[in-house]
Amino acid sequence: MAVDTLKTTERTLRVLRSFSRARPELTVAELTSILELPRSVVTRIVATLEQAQFLERSIGSFKYRIGIAACELGATYLAGNRLTNFSHEILRDLAERTGHTVYMGVLQGQDVVIVSTFEGRAPVRFIWAVGDRLPISTTAFGKAILLQTPPEQIDLLLGNSTLPGLAPNSINTRSLLNKQLEEYRVKGWIPALEESLPGVYAVGAALLDAAGKPLAGISVSFLRDTTDSNQIEKLGNAVLDAAQAINRRIAPHYAYQVQRKVQSLSPSYAFG
Repeated sequence: MAVDTLKTTERTLRVLRSFSRARPELTVAELTSILELPRSVVTRIVATLEQAQFLERSIGSFKYRIGIAACELGATYLAGNRLTNFSHEILRDLAERTGHTVYMGVLQGQDVVIVSTFEGRAPVRFIWAVGDRLPISTTAFGKAILLQTPPEQIDLLLGNSTLPGLAPNSINTRSLLNKQLEEYRVKGWIPALEESLPGVYAVGAALLDAAGKPLAGISVSFLRDTTDSNQIEKLGNAVLDAAQAINRRIAPHYAYQVQRKVQSLSPSYAFG
């Protein structure tokens, strides 16, 4: 019974994860094809999720979309996320000072998921949305996380095969990625030069815990100003300053967590 319960739970989660911004609405038949499960199984799962309001039927069609209950859970995650709370004021100020859109994203497998955005005031801008999932090597904040990740962990995460891309300029091999990481490691920030969308540039830096491990990445996204040869460098330093300000703000909390972990592993702690 326990095995059957776990299998049902896993299948239910797969149904929910089938929906995305690229596929916001799906029929039972489409879900059956995507998941390669019996139609009867998918029908029961969809009916259960609809009753619990995690899915809802699109008006006038046989398609389903994510429901209000899933939205409420997502909002709860963002409301309780310490990083978004600690960084909100600083990232909003960064967007206001630069005039460009600011993002924060976290690692999810081989991708990054955007958890916070602050729109700039530039007349032309491109906006990814909260919840968008992108290949880590195509974004400045994703590569900023890799910038602070040991090479052996990057190997485990990405392997040595071709990297997925979003644009013609996306970095598509580990050798090119390694070269760029090495070039910018001393700076502490890293650019994405038309790597997620043609014409769109970005610079990113990582948010770190007390042990120096990356928790998330932040970035500034902008259109290239050909009259300012120092634009990328100036924005790179600006995003690094913002990241360091956030790191100072979160340091006491994460230092406490690290300290507790060290103490719990120390045999002499109870006597010290």
